Amino acid sequence: MRLLLKYTYLMNLRGVKSRMNYLWKRYQEICDKPSWEALNEARAILYFVGKIYCEKIAPEAIERRLHLLEKPLKLVDFFILVDSESKELDWRRKDALFLVLEKYYNEVKKFKNKFVGGKYYLDEERFVNLYNKYNPNKKLKIRERGNFLNNGKAQHFLRSRNSSKRIIAFSNGKLKKIKGEVASQGMAKGVAKIILGSQDFKKMKKNNVLIAHMTTPEYMSVIKKAGAIITDEGGITCHAAIIARELKKTLYYWH
Repeated sequence: MRLLLKYTYLMNLRGVKSRMNYLWKRYQEICDKPSWEALNEARAILYFVGKIYCEKIAPEAIERRLHLLEKPLKLVDFFILVDSESKELDWRRKDALFLVLEKYYNEVKKFKNKFVGGKYYLDEERFVNLYNKYNPNKKLKIRERGNFLNNGKAQHFLRSRNSSKRIIAFSNGKLKKIKGEVASQGMAKGVAKIILGSQDFKKMKKNNVLIAHMTTPEYMSVIKKAGAIITDEGGITCHAAIIARELKKTLYYWH
């Protein structure tokens, strides 16, 4: 992972791609032949590269260079241009730095959205099951994105106390406004639907506002129906944000 940071600092695309491929291969090897010690290495790869690197380090690496473009951009505008495959890319790509940043972002996105089956990206469902199986402390279990279960019991929908209060207040009509960060710009108006899992998909109608703590591959059908999306987790390069920009839908995430 040290080399991945080094190549990111240098914006060495070949190095970045090589290290991400190596880490993914190592992660898969561990899941194929697990041991408790090796699974902790896999956990570091999954949450450092899949979450911290892709959602924080990589966007910052891009943002720090955007002012050097021939025509500077804000970070969210850069992502919108690339993800929506804007016609503006034709002339933007004549700028050598823009082309490098675009290729770098696409490599990060490719890693972030790796899907080889299961419920989550990055083969996380298999990893979580293996980690909990091999963990000698049977009272300490994890779930997706490295979250620990509450006293060994899965909480139905939300990870944090603040998250729970927000959703409950919104569903009861006590919360009139929400604040967060824009991951895909736009304006939308529609009936808000809280979708906590596949059991709620039938609630979604065309142009409803989708509210969820996060999205997974199975959410694609409701994302396509949504006029806008609000998520409780994630960031500017999370699955929901990337898909929203590709589909040209508005997305905010709470924090």
